[in-house]
Amino acid sequence: MHNILQTMVTAEVVTVSDELRYSVGPRAVALSLRMLQSLDIRTIARRHLQGLVKEIGDDVYLAMRVGNRVFYADRCLGNQRISLDIRLGEPLYFHSTAQRPASCSPRSTPNWQPPHWLPDCPR
Repeated sequence: MHNILQTMVTAEVVTVSDELRYSVGPRAVALSLRMLQSLDIRTIARRHLQGLVKEIGDDVYLAMRVGNRVFYADRCLGNQRISLDIRLGEPLYFHSTAQRPASCSPRSTPNWQPPHWLPDCPR
């Protein structure tokens, strides 16, 4: 395992801290961003994101869920003086993002049930 990680560090796919903690490296982020740029969903969603910005004035992000991670694929900046800067393409744990509470919100469909992997959502 060490040889594989060392090779990945050399290739800048992962980085390692002085405490020997590994994280996503610059090459992996660049590859992710290129992949996200090729997705048509960003083009389709752009008009809707801009509409939300006009309506609420805050920054609006387009998030994509992959397993238990969330990748922010695009953003439209609002007109607020203070904003949150979430790096595009950086994987974040689903439970630590705004997507988590949004997935627990009631839906307009009467038979909607939260997914099985969100056991603490109101049913």
